[in-house]
Amino acid sequence: MSDLRTARRIVVKVGSALVVDPVTAAPRDGWLASVAADLAALRNSGAEVILVSSGAIALARRALGLTQPRLRLEEKQAAAAVGQIRLAGAWQSAFAAHGIAACWSHPIFASEGAPLGTFTTYYRTARPPSPAEVRLVERAAHLASIAIERAQSEAALHEAARANSRFAAAFDNVSLGVMITDPALPDNPIIYVNPGFLRVTGYSPGEVLGRNCGFLHGAGTEVEAAVAVRRAVEERRAYAGILTNYRKDGTPFRNEFTMSPVHDPHGRLINFVGIVNDATERLRVEQRLLQSSRMEAVGRLAGGVAHDFNNLLTAIRGNTDLVLLDLPADAPWREDILEVQRATDRAVALTSQLLAFSRQQVLERRVLDLNGVIQELQRMLARVIGEDIHLVTDLYPGLGAIHADRGQVEQVIVNLAVNARDAMPEGGVLTIATRYVAEAHGLPANAEGFVLLEIRDNGHGMDTRTRERAFEPFFTTKEQGKGTGLGLATVYGIVTQSGGQIALDGAPGGGTVVRIHLPRAPGAVAVAAPMGRAALPRGHETVLLVEDEPAVRRLSHRVLERVGYRVLQAKDGRDALRVMGEHEGALHLLLTDMVMPNMGGRELARRVVAARPGTRVLFMSGYTDEPVQGGRDPDGMEAGFIQKPFSPEDLARRTRAALDG
Repeated sequence: MSDLRTARRIVVKVGSALVVDPVTAAPRDGWLASVAADLAALRNSGAEVILVSSGAIALARRALGLTQPRLRLEEKQAAAAVGQIRLAGAWQSAFAAHGIAACWSHPIFASEGAPLGTFTTYYRTARPPSPAEVRLVERAAHLASIAIERAQSEAALHEAARANSRFAAAFDNVSLGVMITDPALPDNPIIYVNPGFLRVTGYSPGEVLGRNCGFLHGAGTEVEAAVAVRRAVEERRAYAGILTNYRKDGTPFRNEFTMSPVHDPHGRLINFVGIVNDATERLRVEQRLLQSSRMEAVGRLAGGVAHDFNNLLTAIRGNTDLVLLDLPADAPWREDILEVQRATDRAVALTSQLLAFSRQQVLERRVLDLNGVIQELQRMLARVIGEDIHLVTDLYPGLGAIHADRGQVEQVIVNLAVNARDAMPEGGVLTIATRYVAEAHGLPANAEGFVLLEIRDNGHGMDTRTRERAFEPFFTTKEQGKGTGLGLATVYGIVTQSGGQIALDGAPGGGTVVRIHLPRAPGAVAVAAPMGRAALPRGHETVLLVEDEPAVRRLSHRVLERVGYRVLQAKDGRDALRVMGEHEGALHLLLTDMVMPNMGGRELARRVVAARPGTRVLFMSGYTDEPVQGGRDPDGMEAGFIQKPFSPEDLARRTRAALDG
């Protein structure tokens, strides 16, 4: 009861803050007025002791002249007159005005020992506190510490809730997938996912929360990557890498995944935050660019080899043609010469494939009906693929036309059909389909749209590594002697040179789909005129022949002289200018190679035409980056073109056509 009576004599004010000016150590007017009002209200209460809480224990220590972080027991129980306490004069005046004669302070500590404030007891008489008062204040300080810590915790929880709300709003608006896991729980389950994660994976929150992120793995997930993620979790460190994951519908996507540990202020691991980024399309584009660069480098090499090889083939084929022209029909070695020609023809076909791959073959483009080309090839394709493979065509009506070389388009279809046949040794179905599409990803926009040629088989398919190398020249999965490795390389070159693009799709055991997009062309489909064989045309004009390959130069010289022309020879552009300067007569035709040392064919042609107006120009080449197919070249010059390797008959006809304009 005595404690209760003592408690009634003590007035406790919790929550008042002791605010002291850091310079003058004087109480600020607002706080002093508040304390003065409280004390004035208690003046007539008859209370002998007034207990008021104050904040900032460090300021209380300064006021009492204490230096230790905690107040010792004897200091808590010490009592002194107001004049003996080291306070500013304003404090003394305020306390004296209210009859305060002595005071003592008791600290308020948090559970872990951090100071929260003080209880200060003021007396109207100069005396020390009684033991009962000390016990009561100690209990009050303990209860105050609980109340203060609870208030602080609630404030921290409210602030954390507001922060979490801000973070959640930020995560909800991030386009990337975000997930948070709790490593303190078994199997490190997911405890949060944002809408971006749900959008990428196709799952709902109920299907994700509480599960380990390994449920995104599947048959195609890289084992090394999955192990690396688990090891990073076990070792509590970050991870960054790319692995194959699967959506809810079973479709794979390339996940550019990053994971980071989150620690609290004391260094304890509390969460992992993972970022899921569907990088499938970006990686596909990067792979396409890398493949294109690699193909470009190999193509340049192949084109250079084919150029030199074409010069040799021109000389071999041309000279055998001349021999056959002079050889009696019953000559015993005539068959030997013909066998040389057949071998040359096979070499020409191989060179043509190399040039097609390197996109340096001269194409005779015209407006073509792709559906018509496929229909005309059907009978031949049926023989090529065999009776155990069913050929199906699905041709889109009103497909429109394309601008391409008919022979090269036929070669593309035949090469792909042969590949499909080899992928179905036990038989199957080969489908050739066409469609109209308005856009083709990766190709410039075309007002007419695009034609899609799709060739599908249900054969053994191909894995990722095979697909990545499929267009490389001389790469083949066939047995030795059963493939040159140029089939798809040739297709790639023809399609690319024709302004289109090609893509492969498929999986082991799931067949292969080849998709080719070609720009749709305006205009009517060209109809080829029938060609007949006639005697070699002759002439009497003067021709300046410029060729850096001696064998081709000698052959061309022999052919042109044989059909009546006067021929001037030069080994390169500079030599040709010298020969032209020494020739005083008329010069009717310049027949020049396009790629030569010292001076190329185009520059030579410009100088010859400028010096001898009216001179006709006929270019010849095994390949060229800017082919001239007849008419005007890119500089506006009237010029014809003949592609190597050519026969004597081709040379005679093209020469006559160039002169006749």
